[in-house]
Order: sequence, then C-alpha cells, then structure tokens
Amino acid sequence: VGDFLSFKTSDGNYKVIFCVAVQKEKSPFYFDFAATTLNNENKPTKEDILKSGFYGIVNRKKLYFKTNQNAQSGMWIDHHPEIERFIVGVYGLTIWRKDFMRFRESFEFIANLKIVENLQLNGNGSMNVSSKDSLNKLFLPSIDEIMVERRQKAIIISSILLEDEN
Repeated sequence: VGDFLSFKTSDGNYKVIFCVAVQKEKSPFYFDFAATTLNNENKPTKEDILKSGFYGIVNRKKLYFKTNQNAQSGMWIDHHPEIERFIVGVYGLTIWRKDFMRFRESFEFIANLKIVENLQLNGNGSMNVSSKDSLNKLFLPSIDEIMVERRQKAIIISSILLEDEN
C-alpha cells in the first residue's frame, strides 16, 4: 500500500497508478490501485506525484468505513482545517495477482508514500484491469472523459497523505 508505479501507454507518455489495498490473506490474491492525473513525457518523480491528483470522490455523508486515518489525513489537517471532515475514496482498479504477474515488467516503482487506509472502501466504483491493454483503454485517449462519465473527480494527492512528504 502506498507504492506509486509508472508505466508507458501506447502514446509514449508515462502514467501513474498507486496501490491502495492488497488482498493476501486468502486466495484469490489481488491488488487495488487508483489512477493518478499524471501524464508526462518523462518518467515521473516523487515531486510530480505530490503535485498531481487521483480519481475518486469526496463523500459528504457519514460512511460505514470512516477511519481515524481518513479523518486525520493531510487534506483536513494541512489544507482545510476549517471545514467538516469528509471522507475521501478512490475509483478502484483491481488487478488480480495472476494477471499482474503477466505484465509486471511494464511498471517502474517511483516511491512509497504513507497514505490513508481503506480508500477503496470509501469510493463508489471500480473496474477490473487484467492487462496492459486494459490500462491503455482506460488512460487513452482521455481518462478525464471516462472519469467524468463515471462521476469521479480529480482530488489532490496531499489529501490522502498521512505525513508531510515534502
């Protein structure tokens, strides 16, 4: 959890996803990722990540999965201490371990950042990603258009950080 991975899409640009959950207690094993707004010609850096966003929602209702970590995330402490603490969730990208093993060489590790737990539980949508082709179809020609259709918004990465990463 918190691993940010870059990969190249068929347009030659780098995109970034990050891990929000891992199911390794019982089979079938899988990873839940979230997509970032990054779209760089050069390999992204940690600094690029910190300036970017991710796709998800901000829930304004009390949810079942509210956690202390979510309430204590960077958004509320550093950026918006004056407003009620809402819950942030991601649009999930589920990759089964057996599928991930087939195209894992497509990814490059950028950084591990401490993020809020249970982001996948507070989101309102997800999809299965079974190959690099699946990622290409999601990110190209425009992930922004797809996320608007799925009622997801770009949210700043700092809203899910648990400590100052600068």
